Amino acid sequence: MNRRMRTFIILGSITVITLSIVLFYSIATKKANHVPAVEPAVSIELPDAGESAWQPMEGEFMTDKKEPQVLWKRGPQTIYVQDLHLYYISDEAGEEVLHEWKKPLSAQAWLNGEHLLIGTQLIEEGSGKEGRRGDWMAVRIEPKPVVTTQEELFFGPQEVLTMTAAKEPRLFFVKAINGPGFSEHIFDPSSNKWVSLNRQFIDDAAMKKTEKAQGLHYFSDTQSFHGTSIYAFTDEIGGIVYIPEPNNDAWRYAGYELIDAKQVTFLEDSPQFIGRFRSQDGQEALTFINNGFSSLLPAEPRLWQKDWQALNPRTFTYASPGRLEVIQYKDGGAKKRNPPIYTQFSTQGAKLAAAKGSFMEFELNGETKYISWHDLIHAENSNPEAIWASAINNVTVKRENRPPHSFDWVSHDVLEWSFEEDNTNASIPAKVKQAVDEEHQDSDYSFAKTYRKFGSRWYVLVDRQFYEYKDNELVKIGELPIKVTVTTGEGFSSRGARDFARVADGWIVADTEGSRVLLLNDKLEIKTKLEVAAPYQLALEGEQLHIASTAYRYSTDMALRQMSAKPQPFQSTAGMKKTVFEHFHPQEWYQDRQSGLTWYYLNGYLYQYDEGKREYRSSYIGYNENAIAGVRIIPYEDEVIVLLDRRLERFDRQGRWLSSLAFPRSEPDGIYDRTTQGENSLIIDEATDVFYLVQGYRILGIDWKRNEVKTIFRQNYADIGELIKHGGYLYFMLRSNENDRYRLQEEGKNARTKMHTEIVKIDLRSLSVHRSLAEGYYDEMSIDAGADSQPAFVLMSYS
Repeated sequence: MNRRMRTFIILGSITVITLSIVLFYSIATKKANHVPAVEPAVSIELPDAGESAWQPMEGEFMTDKKEPQVLWKRGPQTIYVQDLHLYYISDEAGEEVLHEWKKPLSAQAWLNGEHLLIGTQLIEEGSGKEGRRGDWMAVRIEPKPVVTTQEELFFGPQEVLTMTAAKEPRLFFVKAINGPGFSEHIFDPSSNKWVSLNRQFIDDAAMKKTEKAQGLHYFSDTQSFHGTSIYAFTDEIGGIVYIPEPNNDAWRYAGYELIDAKQVTFLEDSPQFIGRFRSQDGQEALTFINNGFSSLLPAEPRLWQKDWQALNPRTFTYASPGRLEVIQYKDGGAKKRNPPIYTQFSTQGAKLAAAKGSFMEFELNGETKYISWHDLIHAENSNPEAIWASAINNVTVKRENRPPHSFDWVSHDVLEWSFEEDNTNASIPAKVKQAVDEEHQDSDYSFAKTYRKFGSRWYVLVDRQFYEYKDNELVKIGELPIKVTVTTGEGFSSRGARDFARVADGWIVADTEGSRVLLLNDKLEIKTKLEVAAPYQLALEGEQLHIASTAYRYSTDMALRQMSAKPQPFQSTAGMKKTVFEHFHPQEWYQDRQSGLTWYYLNGYLYQYDEGKREYRSSYIGYNENAIAGVRIIPYEDEVIVLLDRRLERFDRQGRWLSSLAFPRSEPDGIYDRTTQGENSLIIDEATDVFYLVQGYRILGIDWKRNEVKTIFRQNYADIGELIKHGGYLYFMLRSNENDRYRLQEEGKNARTKMHTEIVKIDLRSLSVHRSLAEGYYDEMSIDAGADSQPAFVLMSYS
């Protein structure tokens, strides 16, 4: 081999060795960096200006892919998914495992600033399986990547319709498929909490499910107001309001955007945020944001001009020099936007000295006087004399343990009776009852049901809904024009028409609660009516109609023309046994030794029983609307008066009906959980023959001899106590805020010192009102005769 050939071989070998070394070094370097230049399949934020133009792809990826899926990259730092692991790699830390998945899952990721949100699909879309469909993980990148929270939710990334982000504060907004529609949620990386949006003023059209949109979108703007922790965002649906502290709450206002907000002081509660909203048609409205007050109020510019204080979410107050101002919205619900009403009360000559809650203290003509905002706003008579209060004098305060509660039931012997399970004229087939119950199932509300069988056909009246049972189903005939009342106790029991009858061209209906009998045509329209006191039973006899009522037994022709009116006849008690009824209220039973009649009220009926003659009669008289009230049978002079909470019936001593006097309950009514502690309290003024009765939020003066009723005192949303008569005056305790009793239960005895109790005095001649004020919450009051016959008040506080 010549020298040239040897030289060529040597040089070629050196070249091959050199190339091999270079190739080996290149491969080793790539293995050390471990991340090839791949196109990641994720949805993340575009980089801010100044970063490299790294733009990953959008969409789903699998957690078990062998190729790295890059979620975030900044210089030598990278977060990526590969082979069921979430990795972080950097020059300083090397390679770290942030999370490991147990099995392959479909995933998506979104990046908002230094926060990475990763969702994995636990139940595949369309699989039909039930359960939590998604697992959601958050990674905080700075100062060093760390998984901050992981939570399973009812939706996964496949249910995400849109993902939107806010930059200040950093938030993720998710619209996710939820049944036939969608729900909205916020993830707040600062608290690692998911918050569901509460929907307010829902516009059905705006809230229809939107199409899926890939990628991360940003709100164009974030609003905050006057340093408050309220953040507002707007999109194609309307406004979103988010309050991070203290409870991470969020609301969706479809069709509205928040344009301003401020904090309002509540006189007796914690401050609340109120917002001014603008609808898409430019109309402005108000609502409280952060405590669930969802009623929409028409905008009132004056509320933004001064520091108004709220008595409740619909009433705003301001104490100006020389006057007290009120802006009040009447409750009409979110649908009915009642305009605000502005009123003012003159305090000229008085100087405001102090304010505590809803009470204000003034100096007036050298005296200390008080005004309660509740009294000023809710009292029916708001003239100065009836509103100003003075400190109470001549008072003794006692504190004792609360006595055990006892029911004032009394037991008496009565004629044997049976409870009316169903109002019917024949045994009701099970299939008829089942059909009615399927349509009107009793629960907390019990319907008034009247069944009647005519020939082989069944009819039923449920409240006002009129049906025929036909071909094995309930067929609606229509709605009857009758009155329905409701007895309210722990539940609700309705009372309606107790009888109806079929006639040739229509119907005859005993409108019991409306105290009338109606003749209706086949279209259920009124042709004729006859005023009758609580008719409850009808009987057809040839061409005559017989009507049983509280008053008489009436007979009419078929056009309801009255032919006769006679007292209900007595019936023999022969063969009837006696039994003991143990749950009479004290005045529901009365024995008149002069006439020999025993009167008692039992389950809606008034009984008159003459033991000596062995005869009795009964008539339906009805029920109280407030179940806490008892029916009273009151002997008075040569009459017996039966008093319900909404009606009075007069009888002579022999049991003959004389007249009725109705005083229907009024709205708003202190009933159910608003029942006043003095409900049904009664004082009889024998000097004037007037009954004074507490009915809800008012005190009635019932002049039964003149057949007149007047309201002598009314204060809505106040707690009126038991009536006491002393001299020519009527006294009672008043808590101007009816919720004080509930505050007492929630806050305990310490709440007593924060409250006030009023003593109201009414002059029974002039009906003028005077108020006195005692600091503290008191449970009962009694009055003793003090010096110079002046009343000495004893206020009792129970522990």
